[in-house]
Amino acid sequence: VALGGALASVYRAYYHFPHLAFDAQLSLYALAWTVAVGCSMIGAYAAVRVAVRLRPATALAPRQPTSFSARGSLAEALSRRLDGKSRIILRRILRFPRRSMTTVLGIALAVSVLVLAGAFPAVMERLIDVNFSQANRQDVSLQFVEAQQKSNLHAVEQLPGVTYAEPSRAERVTFRHQGRQAEEALVGLLPDARLSRLIDARLVVFTPPASGVVLARSLAEKLNASVGDLVEIEQTSGRRIVAALKVVDIVDPMVGSSAYIGLEELGRLIREPGRITGANVRFDMAAYDRFNAAIKKAPVVAGASFVKLAERSMRANFQRSVGVMNFIYLSFAAIMAGGVAFSAARITLAEQERDLATLRVLGFSRVEVSYVLMGELLVLALAAFLPGVAIGTGMGQWLMELFSNELYSFPYIFNWTGYAVAIGFTLGCVIAAALVVRSSIDRFDMVGVLKARD
Repeated sequence: VALGGALASVYRAYYHFPHLAFDAQLSLYALAWTVAVGCSMIGAYAAVRVAVRLRPATALAPRQPTSFSARGSLAEALSRRLDGKSRIILRRILRFPRRSMTTVLGIALAVSVLVLAGAFPAVMERLIDVNFSQANRQDVSLQFVEAQQKSNLHAVEQLPGVTYAEPSRAERVTFRHQGRQAEEALVGLLPDARLSRLIDARLVVFTPPASGVVLARSLAEKLNASVGDLVEIEQTSGRRIVAALKVVDIVDPMVGSSAYIGLEELGRLIREPGRITGANVRFDMAAYDRFNAAIKKAPVVAGASFVKLAERSMRANFQRSVGVMNFIYLSFAAIMAGGVAFSAARITLAEQERDLATLRVLGFSRVEVSYVLMGELLVLALAAFLPGVAIGTGMGQWLMELFSNELYSFPYIFNWTGYAVAIGFTLGCVIAAALVVRSSIDRFDMVGVLKARD
């Protein structure tokens, strides 16, 4: 409920809801309780089932030592190269393969949760960087009330603080192909643009084609169009020009589902050559107030979009939400990794208590005895990192595909820092849990532990 309330606060702040409280039906609580208790009962039943099937004589007899003398086996060959304490660790791992595998799986899933947690922030950072720093490098985009002569761009360059300006034009059109249709923007691109550019998810800068049209992949999928097809376009306003354009390429922009064409070609297509509907502008931020006052007085300017303000707003919303989500993911990972490690260490201590006490009596130090206890857990943790990263990467790629929509494309980003954080945090949880159990060694009652059990 607490975590649900935290998530509700994120949505409330992002969408500016006046009130949004976490609420769940009784059936949801019943389902959660059923899953939790059901899993616990399955685990308990598996253990009890093994116990009750033992014959009394077998159950009361001392455990038979496991033989590790199989000649020619890989384990035996490796065991010969290890010291005595490391040989104990290896033999325990091989003696209980199912337990070792479940421990590895539990730790691997904890790693995968953290890899998944780092995937979305990395993708969002790439999206913000591409959209605001590489694709749109202007300080402000101006939209005109109606199409203007391209020569009017000189008037924009005379506004206070303006250092550079580029023309822009976009038309709302209806695309049709094979009985399908979609209404999207047809954007005109400058071949040598310095400010507004078309950049795909692979950071490739596209130049407008000499003829034909370039479709965003989401638009191409809606139209079932591929390279070489002819798509029909119809202008939704003005002269309502109808024309056919050849698809020369399909791109994967991270933002938008538009179509792209050369700026001059767009003017000729809609029979308004040399006219523009807006301008992308760079200006000195020291002149912001004077620039803002000037565009408010300009009758031809219908609106202005300040890129830095939009970036700042997106980053603020993103940072607010990612903090809550990371806390949730870290909590889950700590519980998973710490719980699995603590359980495994407690079982190891319970089963090896007599052996560890014997080592202490024989003169082994606490560090050496602790190595036997913690070494098994650390070996299993190291074995879990690679499958954990693989599972987390697969889940991240799948999740990014689910998040992608007509407006946004989320390619999976291999965030090596995120991988390192996932492995480091999980390893820290495992070590912390093992150290808690290891403290029991300092409190051994040697006489009580070494007494004959029979």
